[in-house]
Amino acid sequence: MAINETISEKINEEVPEPSATKQSIPEARASIDDAVVQFKAAARSAREAARTMGLAVSSDAQGYYEDGKAKANEASEKAMASARERPLMVAGISFAAGFLVSRLLKVK
Repeated sequence: MAINETISEKINEEVPEPSATKQSIPEARASIDDAVVQFKAAARSAREAARTMGLAVSSDAQGYYEDGKAKANEASEKAMASARERPLMVAGISFAAGFLVSRLLKVK
């Protein structure tokens, strides 16, 4: 009978009493509420980090755009100055380019 008594004791230890279960429900609910609050704070932090990252990337892109625009304007001004200095060369290059394109597009 010692075995039956040991089994009976184990069963009684593992089964919680109803009052203990009722007390653990509010604790579990509080724990879940705390987890939800922590999750919301983490999501808010992640959203703010993404926003900050987006602003930094946007700022960098704006800088690259301005640099590219300045370089394009500079190249355009150099081409215009070159065309003003040597108008016959520009006319010859334009004629040659047009001739080559017409030959390439000509249907046989």
